Amino acid sequence: MDMYIQYGEDMIVTETSGDVTKRFLFNLELSSDEETDDILVIKTESGNLKEIRISYIVDIDSL
Repeated sequence: MDMYIQYGEDMIVTETSGDVTKRFLFNLELSSDEETDDILVIKTESGNLKEIRISYIVDIDSL
């Protein structure tokens, strides 16, 4: 999946579990090796931070 997302951009992320998270990209944690997932950190609508491993993302949409 290739997509360009800016920090602070509103987005919707759908995970393989069916969970849908809405809000904005807070951070991107890059893995130190190829075998470990990168992690998107999203600040949710409630203000909490949620970490989602890249391999568990089914879809990302910009709002």
